[in-house]
Amino acid sequence: MVFHASTYTAFFFHIGKPEVLRENAQIAGILAGFMFLVMVAAALLLRRYAYEAFYVMHLTAFCVAIVCIGFHRPDIRTRIPVVLCLTASLFLTDRLIRVSRLLLNSTNNEATVYPLPNGGTRILLSKKPYRAVPGKHVLMWIPRIRCFEMHPFTIIDTEAANGTTEFVVKSYNGFTRKLHAYATANPGAKMWAAAEGPYGTFPDPMEYDKIILIAGGSGASYTFGLVGNMLERMDAQSTKNIVFIWTAKTQETLTWFAEHLDTLRSHPNAPKVHVSLYVTRTPGSSSSDDQLTGNALGNRLGRTTTRNITGTETGVSASRPAEALTRGTTTTDLNHDSDKEIVEEKEHAVEKENVTKHNSNVNINNSSNSANAATTSANVAADLEKATAAADAAAAISEINVSESLPLRHSFSPGRPDAATVIRNAVSSTARSQRVLVAACGPPALMKTVRSATANCITSDGPSVELHCEQFAW
Repeated sequence: MVFHASTYTAFFFHIGKPEVLRENAQIAGILAGFMFLVMVAAALLLRRYAYEAFYVMHLTAFCVAIVCIGFHRPDIRTRIPVVLCLTASLFLTDRLIRVSRLLLNSTNNEATVYPLPNGGTRILLSKKPYRAVPGKHVLMWIPRIRCFEMHPFTIIDTEAANGTTEFVVKSYNGFTRKLHAYATANPGAKMWAAAEGPYGTFPDPMEYDKIILIAGGSGASYTFGLVGNMLERMDAQSTKNIVFIWTAKTQETLTWFAEHLDTLRSHPNAPKVHVSLYVTRTPGSSSSDDQLTGNALGNRLGRTTTRNITGTETGVSASRPAEALTRGTTTTDLNHDSDKEIVEEKEHAVEKENVTKHNSNVNINNSSNSANAATTSANVAADLEKATAAADAAAAISEINVSESLPLRHSFSPGRPDAATVIRNAVSSTARSQRVLVAACGPPALMKTVRSATANCITSDGPSVELHCEQFAW
């Protein structure tokens, strides 16, 4: 386009007829050229930082460019008007179909929103989109938040509470930030909503023998959707092997998918799934780099440091780190089957500690008078009363959020996983006659590592390996 415009402009100036460029047909062509430049500039400069502005500019510039090209070459003999009419027809047909599906899905449909820690929002859509499958995405429309915007969200579960369709959204700017603010101010609120889709395609993981799922941050919406769907479709005789890796920034982020993590432990097919969780920002650490250094040192010493969701540390023998990470066998007094047992255990510990202190004081101070003993007993009773009140308050708070009340029995490691090593080991342990699927969703750095590692594992004498990446981009 630039070459076409520059050569024609130079030609008309060379023959001494610059007035040709002031004709209506030429002005329309120049305007069309500028519209295409606007589309390219918006894609390069705005798409990542202001998607809504990019979308409006891109769509407007495209429509203006198509009309201007028609005025630039109106002669039907050039067949350009025919091509332009066909292009416009395809565009308008697409918009008509999308609007029709949106209106159809908006009938008797509503979204229930719940706030999650660290800027997360859970959405439960009452009406399941037609042909919706976990792992695909839909364009969500919630007019109460923003009437003229639709945003892509990944489907986690199509059979969530009361048959709803579940989404978990990380707040950034614009729509998602306003959505999270509304959910925080009105937890459990219901709003008129609709979902248009689903969109996206990916290989059927049931066609593979080993499936490696890697996610970073909110990209777990995609991998949790895949693994949950697989567990429901697998039978007891299935020999499939699933490796599930998720890296989150904080421990609180792990509660976003508390119910799904519990499913990975309690489902009848759970033994076929090997789960590894990582947290890059653990309490008491100044940066993730310090955590990575600590992990490296621990590996050199032959031990892997893991932490329970509650923050309790424990050492795991290097000979069986995977089992401790994937099955949550870390020994800790805080890892019980329910919050009630946790509260009871805390009460018992407080009572035992205070009684022990009381007995030791009595033994050391046998000559003390009975007034001191009475004072000590009163202090013990007061401590027990405070502990009981604190435990009751904690239990009441835990009942507010269902996700947070679920016991997160999986352990996690601080830092980031060595994705390349995980992929390499998984592929090398697979028979040549079998098939391996590597599916990942996360930030660009993680996707680059996964692509490179998977490509290096493709050999002529190894198993068949296929890669599918869901990028954090649109």
